[in-house]
Amino acid sequence: DCGDAIDYMYSNLSGSVKSVNTLPYLIAHNKEYLYFRTDHHWNGIGAYYAYEQFIYTKGVTPVPIKDYKTLHFDGFLGTFYSSSGQSTELAKTPDTVIAYEPFNNVDFTITQKDGASFKWKVIADATDYAQSMKYTAFIGADQPYSVIENLDKADGETCLVIKDSFGNAFIPFLIPHYKTIHIIDPRHYELALSEFSQNKKIDDIIFISNIST
Repeated sequence: DCGDAIDYMYSNLSGSVKSVNTLPYLIAHNKEYLYFRTDHHWNGIGAYYAYEQFIYTKGVTPVPIKDYKTLHFDGFLGTFYSSSGQSTELAKTPDTVIAYEPFNNVDFTITQKDGASFKWKVIADATDYAQSMKYTAFIGADQPYSVIENLDKADGETCLVIKDSFGNAFIPFLIPHYKTIHIIDPRHYELALSEFSQNKKIDDIIFISNIST
């Protein structure tokens, strides 16, 4: 099953890699709205529980979820809805994207495949987004490279997050703990990751993805 697969993959990691198995913790909270009905991603609360386990593994105290402003973006119909041929039954129960707005002052820059860069919000207002696009409220969706600077920290640690779309809802919770967060989606990033990490002063490299990735 899923747990066996995770255990097998983690057993093959180098001893220098710290694994974070979020599955038991998510199961313990499975009566909460962790995952969408019409989409394969976790909601903001599921991502928060994954963040808690990561922070415990790092040996740091997590920020209580009550410290965040909760945002709700209603009317989301995600990937299950589209892959089902827009099932009328799924359309009867659209999802709500729940996000937690960062309280730190940040500078967030996205760099696209063509090299163009622009400023964006870590959590965008998805109220008027198309029904299928509301999960893109998190970190501007799947971009090749992005960087978040925590302007409230004069100095501090730097991390590199290598992720698929499951990382999008997770990454905002890292902001209080780092001065700089580099974000790479290897599905879209074309340069060498090893060269990138050598050229930056990276304290933590975080891999986060769904189990099939």
